[in-house]
Amino acid sequence: MLAENIHCRLSFSNLPQAQQAQAQQAQAQAQQAQAQQDQAQAQQFDIVDEHHFKILAKAKKVCILPKLLKKPMRRRLILDGVAQKITKNTEDTSKIESVVAAIVAKKNNGKPKLVFCYFHEEMDEIERLLKIQGLRVKKFDGRTSKKERAQILAETCEVLIGQIDATNEGLNLQAYKEIYMVSPQWNPAVQDQAIARSHRIGQTEPVNVFHFIMNGFPGKAVLSETVKAVTLDQHICNVQAIKRKIVKKLLLS
Repeated sequence: MLAENIHCRLSFSNLPQAQQAQAQQAQAQAQQAQAQQDQAQAQQFDIVDEHHFKILAKAKKVCILPKLLKKPMRRRLILDGVAQKITKNTEDTSKIESVVAAIVAKKNNGKPKLVFCYFHEEMDEIERLLKIQGLRVKKFDGRTSKKERAQILAETCEVLIGQIDATNEGLNLQAYKEIYMVSPQWNPAVQDQAIARSHRIGQTEPVNVFHFIMNGFPGKAVLSETVKAVTLDQHICNVQAIKRKIVKKLLLS
């Protein structure tokens, strides 16, 4: 199995220049807050409550596809009249564009592709963009009926987009030779189980795995002389590394 990390520069392509500057400033502030939190956690593990998880979930949505936050943004901002101005420019992001571009670049290599996502709208958007490029695409998630699931598993399409919670266990997908992880997961075992749907007994060819990691806005890599900024994707990868190290130590002890 061959694994490759694809680093995406964080950008919102449809935003006007002034709003891009505001978005970059907000990202820098979020990165600084995250870096300070990482430093504190390096000294002592803190209990993360439900409020923090909700914030991190929203941050993850913004990294993947900002329009996932359209409804909550409108609910919060409708009173001051700025919701429409903000949400109308959130249709595209560099992460989705990078995923689609990587798949399209390899569409003629004869290798069926398996894409793992987390959110339904994220899956729908990738499906829409890939179909525009002429690819045959199927989806497998909690919305898929039992009959449709049987048909999807019996056939092999060019691209199968799976919701990682619905497809990371119990499926045999050896027909797929390329795996695209749109975002890292807090639990590395979830990713390993998802990859094992293809890279398992019965697989006859090498499996290529592509991980898409947000790098942040250009010029914002360092917050200070001693603090390096990280995106949420990078932070999750760091958490994965710590968890893997702990598990390895426990298994060897």
